[in-house]
Amino acid sequence: MDLDTPNRYRDMILDYEVVLHRIRRDVEQIKAIAFLEDGTNLRISEVFVSGALKKYSYYWLDIIAKVALKRLNSRIYRLF
Repeated sequence: MDLDTPNRYRDMILDYEVVLHRIRRDVEQIKAIAFLEDGTNLRISEVFVSGALKKYSYYWLDIIAKVALKRLNSRIYRLF
């Protein structure tokens, strides 16, 4: 995740929290939560190796923290 991303979507993102940002050698790991204006939140996890995105997962949680949509390395799963 580009740490400037929340600024590009400031009309949708009320707030965000970087839960983990760790760099070890050429591996960077970021975990964050974006709190959206509709009361839902987006859980973000990304792993970069030598600057290239290698692994990611995104979970969109509804108001009661039930998973509404998850995206894992280019596959979309809808859970209702």
